[in-house]
Amino acid sequence: MKGSGGVVVSRGGIQVQANDALVNMETKDASFDGNVVVTDNQGTLNAKSGNLNLDSETGKFSDTQFTYEEGLLDIQAGEIEKLSETEFEMRNTTMSTCQCADDQRPWSLHSSRAHITQEGYAHTYNTWMDFHGVPIFYTPYLAFPVKRERQSGLLAPDFGYSRENGFLARIPVYGVINDSSDITITPFIQTQSRIGSSFDYRQVFSRYNRVRSRLLYSDDARRGPNNLQGTNTDGVYDPNYKENRFGYYYGQEWTSAPDADHNSAFLADIHYVNDDLFLREMDDETIGVYNSRYATSTVLARTSVGDVGTAELSGEYNQSFYSDPDQTFQRLPEASLTGMKSFRAFGSNPYGLKLVTQGGLYATDFVRSEGYDGWRFNATPRIGVPFHVQNYVNGQMDFLVDSAQYKLRDTTVPGSSPEENLDSSQDRRIYAFSYRMGTGVERVYQLEKDNWLTWVTSLGQQNQDNKLVRLKHTVEPFMSYTHVPDVDQDDLPLFDSRDRIRARKLLTYGFRSNLYGRFLSDRPGRDTISELTPQVEDLPLLDMDRPIGDIDGIDQAETFGGGNVSIRPGEVRPIVSFGAKQNYDFEQTDDSDPDDNLEPRPLSDVNSDVTFFPSNNFALRFENNYSTYNQNFSSWASSLIFNDDRGDSIRARYSFVENNPDQGDDSGVSQLETNAELKVSQQLRLGYYGRYDNQAKQFIESRGGVRLYSTCNCWHFDFAVGNRVNPDTQYVNVSFTFSGLGSVGQKIGYGGDGPGGGS
Repeated sequence: MKGSGGVVVSRGGIQVQANDALVNMETKDASFDGNVVVTDNQGTLNAKSGNLNLDSETGKFSDTQFTYEEGLLDIQAGEIEKLSETEFEMRNTTMSTCQCADDQRPWSLHSSRAHITQEGYAHTYNTWMDFHGVPIFYTPYLAFPVKRERQSGLLAPDFGYSRENGFLARIPVYGVINDSSDITITPFIQTQSRIGSSFDYRQVFSRYNRVRSRLLYSDDARRGPNNLQGTNTDGVYDPNYKENRFGYYYGQEWTSAPDADHNSAFLADIHYVNDDLFLREMDDETIGVYNSRYATSTVLARTSVGDVGTAELSGEYNQSFYSDPDQTFQRLPEASLTGMKSFRAFGSNPYGLKLVTQGGLYATDFVRSEGYDGWRFNATPRIGVPFHVQNYVNGQMDFLVDSAQYKLRDTTVPGSSPEENLDSSQDRRIYAFSYRMGTGVERVYQLEKDNWLTWVTSLGQQNQDNKLVRLKHTVEPFMSYTHVPDVDQDDLPLFDSRDRIRARKLLTYGFRSNLYGRFLSDRPGRDTISELTPQVEDLPLLDMDRPIGDIDGIDQAETFGGGNVSIRPGEVRPIVSFGAKQNYDFEQTDDSDPDDNLEPRPLSDVNSDVTFFPSNNFALRFENNYSTYNQNFSSWASSLIFNDDRGDSIRARYSFVENNPDQGDDSGVSQLETNAELKVSQQLRLGYYGRYDNQAKQFIESRGGVRLYSTCNCWHFDFAVGNRVNPDTQYVNVSFTFSGLGSVGQKIGYGGDGPGGGS
């Protein structure tokens, strides 16, 4: 059969269009010429001419352009031979994952020959990379996956140079075991320091059960003995490193299915290293953060007991880097049974009186190699009586008993001379009482249209859906009193803070004032169910205790502790929040230790905080403690978050804690932490992260970077510089990331570096 002037030939899952075609109906061999377009489930092939067997779907095409796997890879070739349904052989090829609107290819791979297997690999020979018309990389052979599913193979390597460590190289190898598990083996070398490898294993057993683990081994024999290479060992218990070093991490998370009869969970978080300098020098945050004082491992199993209780069995092992590990307590194991139940003991009454009973039983085995250790058993029954007087006053009285029994195996007090011993069996019982009461007043204000506060809260594109229409101002004063009698505990073991419960006659008083905003849509009919608006107490506020983080990925959720607050129809959220409180301890007035030279100070510092949160784009918080005795701020902190519609972001926090040697405190903090990202254009971003210690007058850590994007996001280029005080490290990091191919990077260091440098 012969056709011309526009021909379509189809058979099975393949279709061919061409200007002219000739088909042998017996052999099913076909030849095509002029504007040939072949379409099948692998993609689309355009060619000048070609031959194809319609039965075997094999053939050759010349002057081709091939779109593979729905845009995964775009290929141009002088000749393409279709060897089978899944294999292709090509000559004089140009490949790229870039699909720019103007048909430009910012980068491409050129090769004299290529072999591609569907859902497998592309093997190219005599290959070089072209970047905007300039060759930047050559290799006689290159293999990379051409499939959307995970595929075993080499990952992008890292190379670099360090003054202390020499030439750096790291080459990851990724392996797929099955649909739910995989591994990564990453051998590395630092020519003047170490050679080793890391091994990662990951498996997902189900939606409710997954495992992650890492083992890192390093042979540091080549660095020589006692060569710290810039690492500061001040305060480290054992400042010597081992030649054969290893660190390990294992994490598992398992929870029962939502429809299970009992809510149960198992968690494992295990960290271990074999020398005290491992984390500082290897810089592997999966195994442990570089400035950690401990490597803590925890295993926990928990299940519900009926509708009122929880049973828990756990173990904790602390590997101390700053104190004698033989004298560090381990909790092996710790078991607890806790529960809560309320009773209408007073029947229905206008004051809401009822009994709320709760308590726990705890058994902990404190284990260590040197010094006293053994079991501690605790029972903590508590009875609470909440009440209210209409909607004017609410409060609660609590009665608590803390009973502890000790059964020691070893009774020796470490470091005592002459040797001291504790009683092997002791007990303690403390009765405590607490009372708290609070009230509140509020007023609602209807806002005039187009007022300045409505304008401020609607700045930014993401704040345009709803407008501020009402304000509610609340003032909530509160007070509480806690009474803990003086019980002699000096002869008891000291396992943790629960073994020393000091006497208290503590009065706490203060208030909280909030300005809430009610936001409604400008479009009628969208806010008809007011009961579905979020509760005010569920809205996140600024978390002062979290680290600010890295220069990439500015995330307001990290700092506000729960995610961005989107302005949905009918939303209620705080705009301004202010609070203050203080303690008065009657124990500090008359019962001060005559041998203690410290001045009695019954009044605590006044703690206050204020948060401004007018919109999703801006938040500001101040928090401080003011000493009424010294008439100064003993500590204060401020935090700022700002981002705009362009994508610019800044986060900053300053923390200050005063030195107070008169009160036995000779440590202080004065640090500034900042994180900024500037979007100069669609193709250029700048980022900076720094932590400055004002007492030491130096940056503890700083890094700045530039990221350059292509116009159609086919590639991006990163350049970063940074430094860290301990270990003494300065580095330059350069990397290219090509869409669909991976990244190639180089790290140049001027001090100690982690294994392989890392891009």
